[in-house]
Order: sequence, then structure tokens, then C-alpha cells
Amino acid sequence: LRGVHRLQLVVGRRASLDGQQEITQMVSGDPCIDRIEARWPLGVTATCQVLPEHLLARIQDRHTNEATRSASLTLRTRNYDPVGCINRAPSRRQPVMLTRETITVGAERFRVTPWHAGTGVAHLALAPRQVPPQVDSLRSVLETLRERGYDRVITSAMAETETAPFEALGFVEDDRLHVLEFRLDQSERQLPDRPREIKLRRAGRADRERALALDAQAFEPFWRLDAEGLADAEEATPHSRFRVATIDRTVAGYAITGRGGDSGFLQRLATDPRYQRRGVATALVGDSLRWCARHRARQVFVNTQVVNKAALALYLSLGFVATDHDLIVLSWSTHR
Repeated sequence: LRGVHRLQLVVGRRASLDGQQEITQMVSGDPCIDRIEARWPLGVTATCQVLPEHLLARIQDRHTNEATRSASLTLRTRNYDPVGCINRAPSRRQPVMLTRETITVGAERFRVTPWHAGTGVAHLALAPRQVPPQVDSLRSVLETLRERGYDRVITSAMAETETAPFEALGFVEDDRLHVLEFRLDQSERQLPDRPREIKLRRAGRADRERALALDAQAFEPFWRLDAEGLADAEEATPHSRFRVATIDRTVAGYAITGRGGDSGFLQRLATDPRYQRRGVATALVGDSLRWCARHRARQVFVNTQVVNKAALALYLSLGFVATDHDLIVLSWSTHR
């Protein structure tokens, strides 16, 4: 789950923030905790994974090379120009659209990414294995984001037991996800077969543009993936698989599946509406389950929005079972 790249760091200073604040540019960073979207597996709203603590403990944690430990507020960013920031004084506040960012307040770390669906929206996630934050720390992060021009914050998906400090500062429920599980080590159900007209293969570089087009057709604008989000979904776990389904040589759907420890995660699933009810989604899910089973995963997790009745019906029909752990996405606005 926690795959990590070696960090290459360049340190600078940002004049508009307090003198102790550092800006660290990351040429490459942690692909799991520095990403957008919810931290749970699967396709409907999440591009990353979020699990209850008892499940997180099972997943490989390969974080290394944690840099710049400090009690002061520290930003780690990628694709950022600190010199340009120092020299430029915009006439009005605008969001600094960083690719990935870590805000550290004391011992607590918050991962921030500009939400691709709209300017002025920041996506906020806690560092892995971190307990719910202190209200004062969270308030400090919100003030920092507001000063930089953000007027809305949306969180990663979290358990209901983690929401209290956020709700104390005015966060409200924005979305709710059902979490489903397929037990590969207990299920007696036969994995679904693939219809003959559907061919499955590994996605190539040329398939990415088509996958993004399918994603735009399958999801509401706010939850669609962009190119970086698609790459993030692949990199969220130590091992991943990007597959496409074709009918008459036309890409009709795609799936990204990840593995970490003894668990598998259906990260993203999208099908072309023109090919719905022809077994495309079923073939991709079955392919993902078989891949996880071959690598000795014991369970596969998937999540879906509560309102997505079609996706929920699909997973239940294939043998997934709803868990007792709904996940909550919260939002906060300066206008609220």
C-alpha cells in the first residue's frame, strides 16, 4: 500500500510565509500519501486508498527517507518555483496550485493537493497511520489554506470515528462510500467468466488517453481523473495492474488493480456507456480477482458511492459483501 520513491530535495525559502517555513521541492515523492482523492480503493470516487486502522496494519509500509522533521510549519512541494514566488506579488490572492504538498504542524502532518475539478478547492488527507488531528492543528492548516486563496477544502474518505475534530470546525458530510470485500480465501463462488467477444490485455501508453475519455463518461466532473490522477492510482500500491477490455479492437473499459500485503484493491473501474450490459465490467472485475488470487491475496476491497446503485448491485452480484465500515468524505467552505 505504501510504495515510496526516493526523494530528491531542493530547499528554498518563501518570503510571504513565516521565516521558519521551508519549501522543499520534490522531484519525485510518495505516490500514496501525496495524492488526490479519497484514501480508499476503487473506482467510483477514490484514486487512492483509505482503510480502517486494523486493515492498515496488514499492509506493507515502505515509507523511507522522511525529510525535514520540524515543529514549525513545513511545506514539501513538487513542481514549485520558490524563486518565482518570492519575486512575484499578485494583485489578488489565488490558489497556489501545487501538485503535492505536506503541511506539518508540530508532530502532525497533512497532505494537501489542489483538487483538479475546480480552482480554489484543496484536497486534504492525513498522513498514514496518523490518529485524528488536534482541533488547533487543523485550524492552523485551514488558516494557511485560506490565506493562500483556497475557499473550499474536501477531505479524503475517513471512518466515522475520525470525523469529530473536523466537524468541530464546521466540516460537513459531502459524500459517503460503501466499502465491500471479496474473500478469496473463503469464497466458494466461481469467478466470473469472460464473454468471448471481450478481449483483455495490458494497457499501453496509447491507451491512457482513451481511459481518461472513458473516465470522463463514467463519472461526474468532480470525481473524474486527470492524467496525474490516473498515474497516482497505478502507484498507490507496491504492485499494480492496468488492464483494458476491448470489443472489436475498441477499448470499452479499463480497470486498475493494486496489491499490498495479503490484500488487493480495485482502484478504478470505468466502462464506455455504449458497451454497458455486455459484460465488460464483469470481465474486468473477474480479471482483477484472478490476478489477486494468483498472488495469494486473501481479500480484495472496493468502495463505491452510496448513491451509485448500479455499481453496488454489480459488486454484490459478483460475490462482494458490504462491510460495516462506511467511509465519509467531508467538506469545509469559507462561505459556510
